[in-house]
Amino acid sequence: MKEPSSTELDDLLRKS
Repeated sequence: MKEPSSTELDDLLRKS
C-alpha cells in the first residue's frame, strides 16, 4: 500500500 502524499491529495483537490 502506497502512502498518499500530501502533495498528491492536494493536487487532486486543486485539480477539481
